[in-house]
Amino acid sequence: MNVGLLFERKADYPFTADDPADSDSELLSAAEERELIEGVAAAGHHVVVIGDTNALLEGIDTWRAQCDIVLNRSVGYRGPERKSIAPAILEAAGIPYVGSGPYALSLTRNKYHAKLVASAAGLPTPPAALLPGGIDNQIENLLYPAIVKPVAESSSIGIEAGQSIVTTPEQARERAHIIAMRYQQPALIETFIEGVEVEVPLLMGHEPRVLGVFAITINGQLPPAAHYLASEQVYIDGYGYTDPPAYIDTNRLADIAIQGALALGIRDYGRLDFRVSADGTPWFIEASTHPHIQRHSSFYVVARRAGMSYAQMLDMLIQTAAQRYGLDAYKCNEAGI
Repeated sequence: MNVGLLFERKADYPFTADDPADSDSELLSAAEERELIEGVAAAGHHVVVIGDTNALLEGIDTWRAQCDIVLNRSVGYRGPERKSIAPAILEAAGIPYVGSGPYALSLTRNKYHAKLVASAAGLPTPPAALLPGGIDNQIENLLYPAIVKPVAESSSIGIEAGQSIVTTPEQARERAHIIAMRYQQPALIETFIEGVEVEVPLLMGHEPRVLGVFAITINGQLPPAAHYLASEQVYIDGYGYTDPPAYIDTNRLADIAIQGALALGIRDYGRLDFRVSADGTPWFIEASTHPHIQRHSSFYVVARRAGMSYAQMLDMLIQTAAQRYGLDAYKCNEAGI
């Protein structure tokens, strides 16, 4: 198939003097861009490099003619709804694409709203409040310590080591004010769950399935229960994956992850993140419709364990979306996972 690649480059991020240093964390580095292009090409597809949403808009007729399907990795540059721009354009243009639709992208991008939907679907999720824009006395009723983070970021953007955990409502308000000013969006104040941080990558095809359940490691070891991932740690080599401790019920995690993904409207592929407390409770933290799919990702850990190459892993995601659209080029991935 002719596969369009839609993404933003770190090198193109329009930094201003007011932008936090981690503002470009979700964008692709030059090495990640090469990895993605080479992986899709190695899967047997013809790669059409589109670039960012500006390029998508400017050449929409060209991309419609040249692309059978688009692998949407666009996260935008600014604004809480920036991830939903690209799929909205693709929907309007009638161009098939891999990944969730604009509503699911907006919903999951807002961690507070995603928690409300997940909770209604039966997933345990830590108590939380939103400032500004929420009810102020919710902060008084939270259990502390709590973690304070931007409501609409991922890749741990806005989470700082030694700064993001607060122990009183007063500290929560102070940190929320810093977040709101720095990232131009409300802050989520959430009861902090000590425990193991877990990622659950999913394939949301005709029959949704969990691909694996992985605990986060630092330098090959499970970190202390009070540890949390700051933005500067997310892409370092020391950040890795292992099987969860034996006390964690991975079957239960798998069931509620699918339950949550369906409630949130995630399609093709996605990831749900949990913190599992010492009593084994899996607390839903957030959902990602744009999870990391580079070689340094839980998706690739799954692929390696199944004997798949990086190219086969990417092809699995592309073919899942192609089947959803009924494209003639769809074929079952023989490696399968």
